Amino acid sequence: MARNPQRLINTVFWNTKVAKPITKQGPTGAKSLFFTYSVRPKFLQNRPEGGYLGAWHVGSADQEGCKSLFLHGFYPSDVQDFDAVAQHPRANTERYRVWRNRRKHWNRESSFRLKFERIETQYGESERESLSQVLSGAERTPEIDTLLSTGQLASVLSGRQYIARLHLYAYQVSPDIIDFLRKWKPVVGQRPNTLSLIPLTKDQIDNLSVNMSPTLRRRRLVKTIRHPDDERLMLQHDLSHTRMYQHTRPVLTVWKLGQFIQGKRLLIAKGFYDMTGEEWNRMTPGTIPGLYSFFSYSTFTVR
Repeated sequence: MARNPQRLINTVFWNTKVAKPITKQGPTGAKSLFFTYSVRPKFLQNRPEGGYLGAWHVGSADQEGCKSLFLHGFYPSDVQDFDAVAQHPRANTERYRVWRNRRKHWNRESSFRLKFERIETQYGESERESLSQVLSGAERTPEIDTLLSTGQLASVLSGRQYIARLHLYAYQVSPDIIDFLRKWKPVVGQRPNTLSLIPLTKDQIDNLSVNMSPTLRRRRLVKTIRHPDDERLMLQHDLSHTRMYQHTRPVLTVWKLGQFIQGKRLLIAKGFYDMTGEEWNRMTPGTIPGLYSFFSYSTFTVR
């Protein structure tokens, strides 16, 4: 891989990465470094376990306007180390999404294009007023108001054109859902961690759309159930989430099917929970009243 930089770039940035920049003073002036995080990276030999912090340096432009990209290396670390980059004295408050431009019109074999998009984290009154107008046609619920007041919904809507998708993704854990799931534990499994909530980092919450939308782009097995408050929940099970660095075991994702906003269905993640494949298979209409795992024509469409 080291002998083929093009392949390395394609592999590292094929899926979107979050990048955190740091400005470093050197003998020749200031250098702009940025850091990425990868878990169990396939581009390293033997596919080592754990996470790796990648350090990159963007060079100056040549006569044709192309900039060089230097890799300083990958360093064993955990997600807390990546979060701590933002606390570095020379780090700025900005964060970026970085991904490989996959268009094929770029004809220089030794060149590639990386796209950087700043992640908006602060929203003023004017943005919130415009969001209120966007939401004027949707049902305003306490849940929506909370997402709006915390700025999470603004982030979701500002990035809605970033990925071609039919849904909007938000994250909001509520105690009533946790209590609702705990009632299944006697049936599902008696492990200490069964149905325990997996806390997410701020970066994982901010990038929920980027991380979760690929898991719902293809047909897959899901189960649905009605919450006592008449909320419709969709249950999704995965053997692992590659970007959930703190949890490498199988995961149950609980989605609330929200309203439509500008033609897109809002999916609210009500938490990620520890659940093995055997425990998932024990969840049937016969063991959990009100659960649906079979649908007309074997299809359940979230529209």
